[in-house]
Amino acid sequence: MATRRHGIRVSAGEVCLDVWQFVRIMVRLEETAEVRGTRSRDRLYRAWRAPWDEIDRELARLGKSDAGAFADLMMDHGVVLPFPENQKGQLGQTIDEVIAQLSKTIAVEEEDTERRHHLRFERAELGKLRKRIVPVGGSRE
Repeated sequence: MATRRHGIRVSAGEVCLDVWQFVRIMVRLEETAEVRGTRSRDRLYRAWRAPWDEIDRELARLGKSDAGAFADLMMDHGVVLPFPENQKGQLGQTIDEVIAQLSKTIAVEEEDTERRHHLRFERAELGKLRKRIVPVGGSRE
């Protein structure tokens, strides 16, 4: 399951994501799962499905009973996931899609609210993650 995070790590065969990043990515993969069929992104979704189900259940439980623990899990923990080299482009594309969704949401916010600030933070951090996953000039597959 999730562990205290120590920053984004991408190493041979695995990646460590902040829980909130993992949530954003998996929600996006779920949103597009039915229309994709069996493309390579589906392999990424299937590979991460068990840790996703576990974290999703824990977040749902904490969301009902302990807001502080929910926030701690989302923001201060990471999850180490299997990450084959051939999935870098697919993860990069999914992150791009999440960033685009966040940008659209930010654009329709009428005031500079705390929510808008948080969305900007997420967008910036996902941008940094994207660069670590597939550096500029790297393969998009």
